[in-house]
Amino acid sequence: MNVEVSSGQNRTIQERPDSIWRITWEVNLYLALALGIAVLGLIPLISRSVLQQNDGATELVYLVGNSPHREDKVIAWEKAQPGVDKFACERRGEELWARWSYHGSTPTNAINGTPIAMRKFGYELSGMRGMRYVPIKHDEFDQVKHVLTDPIILATSLLSTQLGLGFIGWWRIRASARKGKPLPALFAGPVGRSLRYGILAGLGLFAFGWMFSMGVKSVLGHFPPSPWDATKAMPSVTRVMLLIFGGFGAPIAEEIFFRGYVFGVFKRSGFIATGIIISAAMFAMAHFSDIYNIPAIFVFGVTMAWVYHRTGSLAASMTAHAINNCFAILLLVLG
Repeated sequence: MNVEVSSGQNRTIQERPDSIWRITWEVNLYLALALGIAVLGLIPLISRSVLQQNDGATELVYLVGNSPHREDKVIAWEKAQPGVDKFACERRGEELWARWSYHGSTPTNAINGTPIAMRKFGYELSGMRGMRYVPIKHDEFDQVKHVLTDPIILATSLLSTQLGLGFIGWWRIRASARKGKPLPALFAGPVGRSLRYGILAGLGLFAFGWMFSMGVKSVLGHFPPSPWDATKAMPSVTRVMLLIFGGFGAPIAEEIFFRGYVFGVFKRSGFIATGIIISAAMFAMAHFSDIYNIPAIFVFGVTMAWVYHRTGSLAASMTAHAINNCFAILLLVLG
């Protein structure tokens, strides 16, 4: 674009056009930022969930001298304390060995309150020694499954991802407009035509996805592992959240980012075919956890970018995205 500047004499400044590599670098940078926002929102919840899944035991030796044997009372008291799954103790001469087994975090109140309780039961407690923690290992698959089926983690995961993509996408679209380099309009096409395209594309994508899954199954001899296998173990509230956020929230946020922003930047610079391919590739890689379905997700991305380009409205790609996701989620939940 040529800009005329007058400073004693006319001279022309040639603005450097955006290159494909420059645009690709920019959109991937903002994708990383959007996903980073999602991860930051999940770290505390996932850490807490993993810690709560861990079972452990604490062992401690009390120096009780020739105190009377009242272990039955100690055992009864300990088992009544919150957080203690199992308790065992054994008299060893002038020592009393104790072991607390628990799920999740250490029941510190029970352990710290034990000396007071022992004195009430008549023990002459002169000290303690040898405290140690004994972790009890769990199957890693079970831990992952628990994280995926936890309704709070699932809702937070979907919500934080959608907020990250939606916010970053909308921010970059508005920023481009403020700089005088607006992206293509998001909802310029006729509503009726956009919805017709969206419905047909959504049904077609769902049919293609089902055939792709059958094809993978025929090659492998079984359905490939997927993070969505955990839907079978999900409680009802988790399934409802999955349908709401995955079926309706994701199509809005992801279309704003991948088609409205990413594809829009390429289209503004005239790289329509390249924009369709790169935005679809980024869309597929953002779903990296479902690695076996990445080729199908890439096709989804190409289709939805083309639908948006063809109709001039994100309403078309959002509709297609929502129809495919809702049918796919219902199939998972009800199957």
